Amino acid sequence: MVRKKGSFILCGAFLFVAWNALLLLYLWGRPPMGRLGEGGGAEPVGKEEWGVRKGKSVVGSGGGDLAGEVMRLAEEVEVQLEKQKELLRQIESHRAQWARQKDIGKREMGNSKAMKVDVTFAMQLTKAEKEKTTPKLVATTTPQLKLELTNVPQSEGQENTLVLSTARPEVVIPILVIACDRVTVKRSLDRLVQYRPSPQLHPIIVSQDCGHADTARVIDSYGEQLTHIRQPELADIRVRPEHRKFQGYYKIARHYRWALNQIFNTFGYSNVVIVEDDLEISHRKCSG
Repeated sequence: MVRKKGSFILCGAFLFVAWNALLLLYLWGRPPMGRLGEGGGAEPVGKEEWGVRKGKSVVGSGGGDLAGEVMRLAEEVEVQLEKQKELLRQIESHRAQWARQKDIGKREMGNSKAMKVDVTFAMQLTKAEKEKTTPKLVATTTPQLKLELTNVPQSEGQENTLVLSTARPEVVIPILVIACDRVTVKRSLDRLVQYRPSPQLHPIIVSQDCGHADTARVIDSYGEQLTHIRQPELADIRVRPEHRKFQGYYKIARHYRWALNQIFNTFGYSNVVIVEDDLEISHRKCSG
């Protein structure tokens, strides 16, 4: 907007100068007016004036036309001068308006900068106040499961400090023993009961398939040292004729799926160690 107004002012000044130059060239280019009797012109002589001589109105044959033309030319010059004066007044008014708008723009820029500085200062002050009033949390880990919230004695010039003591809970990892019809499962169960670090953290769960009675009696003989669960579906699985020789593998897969479903969904554990009923157990494996 400011650039447009500046261009308008320059164009107005250029038109003013150009018009005066054209008018001056027009006046200079007119032929000189001679005396009466010379080329039909007329020129005042002595104390004579145009069209008046000794109180009498004297108008020559060509004098009236010349006087009228001079008067008309003077009127045109006066009209053009008035137009140029009006144009100059408009230019001055536009220049003043442009200067006012320029000053207003500078003031607005200054105000916006001041507001930005004030907002930044206010944000920094608020952040400092929050940091000053917010208590700090100190987290420590202890061997036992506990949660303590303690107020530390405040000395002069110190901030409020909260001590938060937390302990990570021990993860319970059960031992799942997959059994079927082997009474020799007793050997593995004896080693597991002997070498497991903690009955609470490592409970033993024996899942039995096949419905073998002797194996079930061996497992039940351990009482509360372990948990005995039985896979209820003992029937054959319907498979394609060419897969009948793999019937045992299908039953093992069904047993594993059922046992893991009991561990994760029924008992609610998130981890498990799976042991076969004929696996050899050593102290190094259990403690490592």
